[in-house]
Amino acid sequence: MGGHYIRILCIKPTILVFVICFSLSTFASNTQACRVFRFHAGLELPSHESLIRASREARAQYGTDFKTRLTHLSLQPAELQQILSNLSKPGSYSWTLHFDEKFWNCAEPYLRLDTDQDGLADWTIAFEQELSTTLIPYDPDIDNDGIKNMFDPSPSKVSSKILRGSTGLPLHLLDKDIKLQSLQEELYKRYDILVVNHSDEHSLGVLSNLKFLLENGFPDGFLSRMNEFKILYAFSGHNQFNNFAAYHRQMKAISIGGRLSYGEELSTEQRVDLLHTLAHEIGHASLFGLVSPQELRGLAESQVRVSKILAPHTILSFLDNFFFRPLVEKTDIGHSRYSQTNLHEWFAETFSAIVLQRMRAKGAFAPSDSKFLPILDVSKETSHWFGEKFGFNDHLGF
Repeated sequence: MGGHYIRILCIKPTILVFVICFSLSTFASNTQACRVFRFHAGLELPSHESLIRASREARAQYGTDFKTRLTHLSLQPAELQQILSNLSKPGSYSWTLHFDEKFWNCAEPYLRLDTDQDGLADWTIAFEQELSTTLIPYDPDIDNDGIKNMFDPSPSKVSSKILRGSTGLPLHLLDKDIKLQSLQEELYKRYDILVVNHSDEHSLGVLSNLKFLLENGFPDGFLSRMNEFKILYAFSGHNQFNNFAAYHRQMKAISIGGRLSYGEELSTEQRVDLLHTLAHEIGHASLFGLVSPQELRGLAESQVRVSKILAPHTILSFLDNFFFRPLVEKTDIGHSRYSQTNLHEWFAETFSAIVLQRMRAKGAFAPSDSKFLPILDVSKETSHWFGEKFGFNDHLGF
């Protein structure tokens, strides 16, 4: 989540989406007990009849026992073993879900779908040794027509051919506006980022500022090394008046409001807030792509002064509860109360502030813009850690 303004928070680390509560129009599902992540607006969801049929087959094959259900999901052996071990930890998400019959009634039909009968389920609820209430794509080519789901205008129906633009992007992903098309193609060609309209259409103001941020905020090759930001969605569910955004770990995607929230022209304050928001979400992606849980724990104990008593156990995952505890003490970044939400948000807020200050040091901002930039109130040790880790030291004075 980006920016430094008031938010309605709905942090759900166990569905792996660092996101505010927003309208379910960004998802689709047959009940609110589970959600289907639609990877583009053209995705046709399974028919009610096919879901009923799949549900009956699932019940007949493996009943309703939780452990038996799990063994029939698309899971790697180590992933299955970790999820099963979580059953012995009251309060873990997997432990909670196995009591939730409403969730399983919703999810099971999707989990049994295998459109192309290739042995890979269309959807899964397992990701990085945890369960998710959001169904995410598992088979990269649901209809087995040789076209990856995102590039397929109809992912569940075999396509004979797809029409593409000059950079190879399929036309169903390209905006109708020529200026926006040009930015979509440039962001894909230079940074391997797909810009996808979803429940909203992208704004010229957002895309031009994302390009500005990527050109001026990061060292060459940073995104390819990080490899955790591949899609930018336009979601209408984000708040109309604020820079709400989200990082979706499962999809390596960031979502943000489109034309319903942003116009072509933004005031200086709106523009800096937007840059802060985008850099914050890239911070979440960078944590998963370039930092280990052990490194974040060490940073927390040395720089944020989080007591070792809070995590006496070995930490193997960014989803450990240790990283989601509120930071009750004043943290090492004074400009943002939001950074005290938990260590994930502290990291992203610190990352964003350092990126924007690095841009100022490079001369990317006009002097009059400086008053809108977040105050970089962190120790030299913290700044040096981020600079060394991400290659930011060239313009941070170290």
